Amino acid sequence: MRLRVLGIGATTVLLLTLVTGVISTGAWFTGLNVMTGNTLAAGRLD
Repeated sequence: MRLRVLGIGATTVLLLTLVTGVISTGAWFTGLNVMTGNTLAAGRLD
């Protein structure tokens, strides 16, 4: 019984870590794209 609880806890932590990683990576890529887009727009304006 205790092993099952530990397994569920470990799986939950793993899933939370994966979700957090995906969200932070997505936010990082979005920020990178926004910065690149702004740089390109500034280059075109000049």
